Amino acid sequence: MKEQIKILSGEKQLILEEIQKAQKELADLQMLLHSKKKVTLARDETIADLESQIDQLFNDMERLESEIDIKDSIIRDLQNQLNILLNRKPEPEKPRFQFYVPVKTDTVDVELGRYINEVTMGTPVPWKRISESNYIYGTKKVNVKYMRNHLIIKVGGGSMMVEEFVANYEDIELAKMNYNNPGSGVPLNPD
Repeated sequence: MKEQIKILSGEKQLILEEIQKAQKELADLQMLLHSKKKVTLARDETIADLESQIDQLFNDMERLESEIDIKDSIIRDLQNQLNILLNRKPEPEKPRFQFYVPVKTDTVDVELGRYINEVTMGTPVPWKRISESNYIYGTKKVNVKYMRNHLIIKVGGGSMMVEEFVANYEDIELAKMNYNNPGSGVPLNPD
């Protein structure tokens, strides 16, 4: 009996030691988790700050692009006035194909930028991002989705692939641009 008590006492001591060891490991893991949480929170704050800076820079870029467009228009007007004063025929404007700078954190925007810049090599009808997946194409508001490696444009009550959408609406939007700004020299797409 004393032998069994001694064996049980030894087993009890081993179990208590294992419990203490497991408690120490648990405390160490909790400390590690706490420090990782601090690092994660700091990184989340840094990411939020960087995203805010990106948004501000994007807004600044749009403002500067708008100012450049206005100044380009003033330069064209002044050039035409100079040509008139020098009795020269005003030079017709060449079509200006626009390239698109996407928001790198938005998959739809990146794919739309790739389509505009690489597939079509620029566009005479501007695309403007309003918010995530919402754009203005010329004067038309559209919703763009990226599904199964294709850009899908939702407009009105239906949807179509981006190639079909551009083929259907590019001439209409160019005509609207020419109507709203006569003599702008933006040619209609012959295709």
